[in-house]
Amino acid sequence: MTTRPLSQEIVLLLNALGRGPKGGTLEIHARTEGGVGYRHQTLATPPGVPWAYLPPSLLELIEERWVIYVGAAVRGPAGSGLVSLAVLFATWPIRVDFSRDTRWRHEPVGGDVDAARARLEQFPLVPAFLIDAFESLTAIWPLDAPLRDMEYAARTQRALAERLDASMAPTTLLVPGGRNLTFTTDAPGALVLLPGSPVRSRGTPPPIVTFAQASPEPVYTLEQFEAVLGQEEHTR
Repeated sequence: MTTRPLSQEIVLLLNALGRGPKGGTLEIHARTEGGVGYRHQTLATPPGVPWAYLPPSLLELIEERWVIYVGAAVRGPAGSGLVSLAVLFATWPIRVDFSRDTRWRHEPVGGDVDAARARLEQFPLVPAFLIDAFESLTAIWPLDAPLRDMEYAARTQRALAERLDASMAPTTLLVPGGRNLTFTTDAPGALVLLPGSPVRSRGTPPPIVTFAQASPEPVYTLEQFEAVLGQEEHTR
């Protein structure tokens, strides 16, 4: 695989996530490593022409080492309801060991990592993106055309999570001022940790979220997933 700077890999991910109707937006939620500061942004999805560079406002957050989450689905104008999902994704939680065995350093439990990767290896569709967030592993499969039926998108996401034994648990993003955000890990409204983000409270210096894989391909049809997951063919 060709080695790219992190910023270029993030652009590939944003372009995969951000395909949607005109006027759509990607939500960005960011907090400081200590959890005191918080920023919310919406990125207007590019109308037919993919991003070539990181938006300056997002690049600033990355360079300042904010913990950044990006919405998996495209929302309507001004961050309104979900309107399309251009990828399918699955997330596995990874336990962290902090004990004498790890010399009192935070280390992912190897068995959890191996189990998640084994499930991916047994799945016939290879993800284009694999995000290693130290405490979780997220695989992302771009679709050739965004799903506009969000109820069907939710059912497909749940079927994928069940097939891969991935997380279906509610997750809360703590936000200063009590405006906490809760989402279900396998639902279209989930948030994905952006590579380059530090992992809070896991050592000094903290580990950084990375791409284990980042590529614009492969891209899949919905029919390929329906065949693998045993779903009835759906008209988008």
